[in-house]
Amino acid sequence: MAPSCTLENGIKLEHPNPPSALRWWFQQLIPALCHECRRVIRAEHFDDPAAPFLCNTCLKKLPWFETQGRCPYCGLEIEPGSKTPCSHGVSRTWHLDRLHSAFVYRGILQDWVLSFKFGSRQSLSFLLGRLFALGMIGQGVEKDFSCMVPIPLHQKRLRSRGFNQSLLLAHQLLKNIKAKPSLLRPRVLRRVRETIPQTELPYPERLKNPDDAFAVGDSVPPGTILLIDDVMTTGSTLNAAARTLKASGAERVSAWVLCRSVIGNDSRDLIQ
Repeated sequence: MAPSCTLENGIKLEHPNPPSALRWWFQQLIPALCHECRRVIRAEHFDDPAAPFLCNTCLKKLPWFETQGRCPYCGLEIEPGSKTPCSHGVSRTWHLDRLHSAFVYRGILQDWVLSFKFGSRQSLSFLLGRLFALGMIGQGVEKDFSCMVPIPLHQKRLRSRGFNQSLLLAHQLLKNIKAKPSLLRPRVLRRVRETIPQTELPYPERLKNPDDAFAVGDSVPPGTILLIDDVMTTGSTLNAAARTLKASGAERVSAWVLCRSVIGNDSRDLIQ
């Protein structure tokens, strides 16, 4: 049986793709260091869930997203047994049929994401992709999607940054959940309007900023379309993307995000 790591909530994580004998031998030549505590990950731990990126001790300390008491459509906190529909933090129709997040956007996860996106550290996609996969596998998410669509960047921002972080995460995610590479369909959705970065806007303007920013590129396949993004805060970007896809015939649109910004039940608390 493969080594596992049990979180405080009882979820047991295992390495999604344990190293082969040859890979295990090569890793002994250049010992890996844990990205957090910087301790050597020894050979006997190479098939731990997050190896060769994180040791089990640091893996357990990450801000894992707890689904209990959260709206399944947007991730906001809801009262147990409440019959009042969740507002999803927006004042318009919600188009996402399901949301799954691996982590809460804080602490070391926030540092890694910021370094990944704005510090040109594309190599962090290997670590973040593994953690993303462990979060989704641990939650037992549905895998019957017809295609995976990363949230696109506008061409101007893509040229400036040099890469689309959501596309890199999607690549690593597919590898770690052992899904077919052909499921990745980045051309299904296009960004046709350049928008102001959400991080530069106050909460009310974030809600409407992504409106009409997307258009369908390739034909929309039947079944469930799975959107991939790095961070969800207000949810307006994912909601706008889902609205565009459904207007073009998508039957169902779900989303997996690496991190969800959640502070309280009040949507105004999402933005600091």
